[in-house]
Order: sequence, then structure tokens, then C-alpha cells
Amino acid sequence: MSVNAETQQSSSQGLAAADKRDDGEHALWGGDMAESYIKRSGGCNPPLADKLIDLVRTLLPPPDKPLSILDNGCGPAIMTSQCLKHPAIANHHNLHISAVDIGKDFVASNRSLIASHPEWNQDGKVIDTAVEDACNLSFGDKTFDASFTALAIFAFPNPAKAARELYRTLKPGGVTAASMFKGGGWQPVFYETESIIRPGKEHTAVPLLDQWKPKGKLEQMLKESGFVDVIEGEASAMAWWDSAEEAAANLTDTVKMLVGDAWSATEKGRMAEEMANVIRRGGGGVVHDGDQVGFEVLVWMAVGRR
Repeated sequence: MSVNAETQQSSSQGLAAADKRDDGEHALWGGDMAESYIKRSGGCNPPLADKLIDLVRTLLPPPDKPLSILDNGCGPAIMTSQCLKHPAIANHHNLHISAVDIGKDFVASNRSLIASHPEWNQDGKVIDTAVEDACNLSFGDKTFDASFTALAIFAFPNPAKAARELYRTLKPGGVTAASMFKGGGWQPVFYETESIIRPGKEHTAVPLLDQWKPKGKLEQMLKESGFVDVIEGEASAMAWWDSAEEAAANLTDTVKMLVGDAWSATEKGRMAEEMANVIRRGGGGVVHDGDQVGFEVLVWMAVGRR
């Protein structure tokens, strides 16, 4: 089991058109909550989902065998959608994907998405969605051949318990793949903005994310949960918006939630405008490509086998 060179590569130049946001493709997910999530993330999730699939594709059952997958903490079912496009998974005629999330809005949106794609539940395929607590999954032991937890584990109230649930619900020999933010992304933009609004103050800590930045954290948690042949590697994708104002508006929504009471209402009120100024001048690692603005999102990806 190895992280391939393409997944490890990290570059903010020579950007492939396929990594850019495609509004038509993102409109597929629909729903207020789903649309908000897509805009906030700048469309970096689908290419990262593809890379997570690539890590396990050689470890999955062959296409003539049944394949059961858990999309854990699925959000707006991005991972499920990408699975249904990836030949390593889509070519299975006996395929079952369960996309689960504790967010009822996400699941409601996913139900509408699945209903709008009747072809997903044809030719032996079963795609479903349900409200589930990642720390207390209702599935029986040894249910799935594979599970994905894409950029979600940091939000679970007990990540270690959630990892043990992944282990419990996998069949012997089954594989899990998880990803977590490493760095880059919006934080350099945020810190530069913070230096303008709160000069002389230390950068605001974001414990929810910062605890997962060290190399080996995700790998160690999977090992402690019982997984073997665990490896961890880096991956990246670009987040794109159509303007500095759009990027700042969506990033501000996310950042305000994460900084909480550490910032005053007045400071938060200045955030979008000052962040747009930072983005316009290319601060915080922002890349300009025509009318679009974006930055590189770095993640850890780990794979383990039961």
C-alpha cells in the first residue's frame, strides 16, 4: 500500500483546468446546506475525494464481486458522487454505498440528489443516505468492504471512538481511507487579515483544526483503533472563487464560526472587507488566474486495513 506520486505532489502553479471549480458540476449537489458547503470550500472537495479513492482502488474487491462502501460524515455526498464517477468503483455491478451524516439538512439534500438520479439505483447498484452518529453507527459488525471519511473526522465529538466504529463495521481485510486538513488554505489569508484588524495580537488559535496538523496524528489514531498496514501521505487541491469578494464572503462565514467569542462583533464586522483586500493583492498565498482567485488546500490522507 503506497501513496502515489500524483497524490503527494503539491503545487500552486501550472494548475490543471480539471482542478478548477465548475459551477455546473457543483450544482449537482443542490440544497441550501449543500450549496453553502460547496461555496465555502471553493470546490476543492471533489479532486481531493478522487485522490482518496485512488489510494484504495487496488485494495477493493474486483468488479465481478460485490462492493459495499460507507461514506462517513458525508456532508453533501461529494464522496459518493465521485465514487459513482470513478471506474474503480462505478464498474461494480453489485455496488452499495451508504452516505451518512449527523446533519439532517445534509441528508435531506442527499435524498433529493439521489431521487434526481434514478440511474444510481439501477443495474444492481444501491445508493442510500441516512442520519447517523459517526461515534455510534447503527450498522452491524463487518458490514462494509471500504469506508471513506473525507475532511470530517475533526468535527466528530470523539474522533478515536469514530475510528473504532470504522474498524468494527469493516469486513476483515476491508480498507478505510480518511483525510484531514494539514495547512494552507484559508488560514494564511485569515492570519494576514487578522494582523490588519488586530495589530500586535497573537494569531487566534483554531484548536478544532490545529490539533490535526502534526504529521502522524491521523495515522496513529487509525493504528490505535486496530488498523494495520496504515500509511499517511500528503495531498492538495485548489479552492477557487470567481472574485475576491466572493472568496472573502464565504471564508468569513467559516472563520467567524471557528473563532467564536475570541473576536468582538466589531472585529468580525471588518473581516470580509479586509480579507477581500488581502485576497485582491495576492496575500496569504492567494493565486490569481484570470478572474478567479484561489489557494492551495493541503491535507493529510491515511489508509488502513482491518
